[in-house]
Amino acid sequence: MSQGKEHPSDDEATVKTVLVVEDDTGIGSFLVQAISQETPHHAMLVADGLQAIKAVSNIKPSLFILDYQLPRMNGLELYDHLHATEGLEHIPAIVISARLPKSEK
Repeated sequence: MSQGKEHPSDDEATVKTVLVVEDDTGIGSFLVQAISQETPHHAMLVADGLQAIKAVSNIKPSLFILDYQLPRMNGLELYDHLHATEGLEHIPAIVISARLPKSEK
């Protein structure tokens, strides 16, 4: 039997990881649970940018979900740092926030 399109490739057969960086445990737990229940992906939750930087030394996520308002380093700063890291340049990211920063007019 040929291994055509009806069989998943090795990349498709491996579990992909979504790294959720969220300091609000309620929101973070909700996101992890939703990802785990509604997708074939594994979700990993960390509470801040420093933990995220440490986590990516051990895993290569398929997606980053970053809270905008994190302690010590906001989500955009973390995004810049992660995408400047070799091997992580092309990993997509979603930046979320329960509270948007106030705009300066």
